[in-house]
Amino acid sequence: MALGNLDLYAMDTVKAGQRWTLVAGLRATWNTNPVNQHGLFARPAGSFLDMEHSLSQPLNKAIQANVRDLFPSTPLFSWQPRASAAYKLSDKWALHAGGGVFNDIIPAQVADLGATNAPYAPIFVGGINGIFQGSGPQYANRVPGVPLYRKTPVSGVTQTGSRQWLNPDAFASVVDPSTGACAGGDSPVNCQFGNSDRNGVRGPHFTYSEVYLTKKVPITEHVTFRFDTQLFNVFNHSNFALPSNQAGTPVNPATQTGFGALTSTISPPTGLLGVGLGGDSSPRMIAFQGKIEF
Repeated sequence: MALGNLDLYAMDTVKAGQRWTLVAGLRATWNTNPVNQHGLFARPAGSFLDMEHSLSQPLNKAIQANVRDLFPSTPLFSWQPRASAAYKLSDKWALHAGGGVFNDIIPAQVADLGATNAPYAPIFVGGINGIFQGSGPQYANRVPGVPLYRKTPVSGVTQTGSRQWLNPDAFASVVDPSTGACAGGDSPVNCQFGNSDRNGVRGPHFTYSEVYLTKKVPITEHVTFRFDTQLFNVFNHSNFALPSNQAGTPVNPATQTGFGALTSTISPPTGLLGVGLGGDSSPRMIAFQGKIEF
C-alpha cells in the first residue's frame, strides 16, 4: 500500500504599532489517496444508509471489489490558516492570543486500517450473523415520542460514579444483549438495521481554557532571568467523553445497564503531559519554569 503526505508552512510577522504585533501563518497539507497496487480494496457500492439491505441482493451489487484507492476521493490540499496577536502592556508584560485551523485528513493510523480490509482477512463472515454479531454498524431503533436526553439517574441503569446523558428508553436495540440474537428472534423480519441515523445525538460540550504568564527580570546587561507560569484547564472544568452506546430493550432494564451514561473524561489535544504520551491531561495543571537567557 502506498501513501504520501507533504506539508508546507508559511508565516509572516507584522509590527502594527508600538504595542501591537500580528502574526499570520498558513499550512498547506497535500495527501495522496492510499493506494493498493493490486486492487485488493473493497467498499460498499454506494452510501451504506441508502443502499438496499435485502438478503436477495447479490453481493457483487452491494460491494464494489478490485478497488485501488482506499477512499472514493480526497481533497488535493487542506488549507489551515492560523493567526495570533500580541499586545505589549509594558516593557516586562505582554498579552498574547491566537487561533487557527488544525487537521489531519488521513492520519497514518487510519491508512493502516486498510490492511484489515476484507480481502486481506483470512476469513470473511457475511450475512445476518456477520452484520449483527460482527463489526458492522448496529444502529438501534428510535422509540417514537420519547425524549433523546435524560440528565437524571435511571434506576437499574445508571451505575454508581457515572452521569446519565441519553435516555435509555429512547432506543431499542436490534440485538438482544442477553442472547446476541436479533431482538424478537433470528428472522429476515427481525434482523434489520435500526432506524437511528448517524450523528443523530450530541455528546457533552467541551470547554477548555489555558493561561500563560511570563515575567522577565534583568540580572546584568546581557543576562535575564525568565519565569513562566502555565495553567492548563484553568477553571478545572470536567469534559466528559461520549456516553456508552450499547442500547438495550426498554421493557427489560437489565439489558440497559450503563447505556447512555458518561463514565470517563476526555483529555484536550495538548497539555502539560504532551500529546499521545498516555497521560491524563484533563484536570487542572499548573507548571512553573525558570530560564536564564543570555
